Amino acid sequence: MSDNPSVASEEEATEALEDRLERKKEVREECYVDGDVLVVHDEYYTIRLSDLDTPEKILGWIHHLVEKTWMDKILLRRFINCAAGANDIEIEGP
Repeated sequence: MSDNPSVASEEEATEALEDRLERKKEVREECYVDGDVLVVHDEYYTIRLSDLDTPEKILGWIHHLVEKTWMDKILLRRFINCAAGANDIEIEGP
């Protein structure tokens, strides 16, 4: 183990990666397209795809959803990808 507490051991890094991969699997069930709606957070929200058909509309929902205590970065990324993908909106990153 490193003397530097900010450096994770190989075991800790592996565990963190496994946790992240497991979370990515979970979000597939928490956010998905079903017909003409996007289901978010185990059916807590069902959003019409027509309400997500522009980048501005998606951003409005992002602004709303990030305030939720159950929203995390992985679920938010899934939401963006599902909303954009279902409406043929290309997301460009840096």
